[in-house]
Amino acid sequence: MGVEDDEVLIDIGTGGPLIFTQEYLLGWVHEELSRGKPLTDIVVSSSGIDGKLTEVRLTAEVWEHSLTRGPWSQQFVPIWQSYTTALASRRITLSSLSEDENFFPKCQNFIYDLHSFSKHRSRTRLEGTGHEYYLGKPYLEPVQVSND
Repeated sequence: MGVEDDEVLIDIGTGGPLIFTQEYLLGWVHEELSRGKPLTDIVVSSSGIDGKLTEVRLTAEVWEHSLTRGPWSQQFVPIWQSYTTALASRRITLSSLSEDENFFPKCQNFIYDLHSFSKHRSRTRLEGTGHEYYLGKPYLEPVQVSND
């Protein structure tokens, strides 16, 4: 079985690799990411020569063993690296937030204020965060909202 330059082989361990075009995979991945779908939850479809439709979930294993290897890898490695970097950063951030004993009570206060927006004190706190889209004091400290 020959693979064209614009084709990608994905081995899902079911007796033979599936072939996709790079254009299809990249387009579908970018579309699903734009919809907020996690990279490893994206499902692609392939029609075999027998006409049978096979769905493939792009799991971490598929990314690590099929998409980031081979002549097509230069297209997929940056996507995978960006995802794994963001995942590691998220884990570090969540870990550091959970170490702050005041974080969860502040979150509860924020939720209470959202629920009680009609009350003057809640509205005043919410509108006093300093930004329309980002939280700051009194809910989060500056170090918790920095990009560092």
